[in-house]
Amino acid sequence: MKLITTDEQLRSHLPNIIASVKGEVPFIERLALFLDLAEDWVKTTFTSESTFNTICGYTDSNNIKILCSRLVVADALRRAIPSLDIVLTPNGFGVVNTSNLAPASKPRVDRLVGSMLAHRDDCIAALLPEIVGASKWLASDRATFFGATLFPDLGICDAVGGATGSRWEKYLELRSQVIDLEASLAEE
Repeated sequence: MKLITTDEQLRSHLPNIIASVKGEVPFIERLALFLDLAEDWVKTTFTSESTFNTICGYTDSNNIKILCSRLVVADALRRAIPSLDIVLTPNGFGVVNTSNLAPASKPRVDRLVGSMLAHRDDCIAALLPEIVGASKWLASDRATFFGATLFPDLGICDAVGGATGSRWEKYLELRSQVIDLEASLAEE
């Protein structure tokens, strides 16, 4: 983990999180695998390795670093939610429960996952116009990917409308169609 390195940084991006008690595993340790996966996804999908490393060195008040951090946390939490209240014991899987808290219902967990997916997509939409200002990004293969069409961000999803589910997945679907249409228009 390079971008989110402390429990305090992680918690600053999460609403309604209960403080850890003494002896409890810090939340960042519980999410470490998911944060690593999310950082790798951001590097390969949006920033490139060198640009990501540069962003990690920016000050905490830098807007690009803030947006990348939000995106990493949103994607990590989206991935982690289904496993946060389940533990593996020597006798099998169990549900985390205390006398004061009960596991959330499946509909609530599903809404939370959907909410984190929407938040992740909002973070992508906010990051894409800003990332062009990051060091070396314009020379990266990621810039080439997004610059291959006249619609380099999620705005096309809003223009087309009717998107259900992930706007990012819808963008990827529409992007290939738009590239074909742009190529055909260029020929004519």
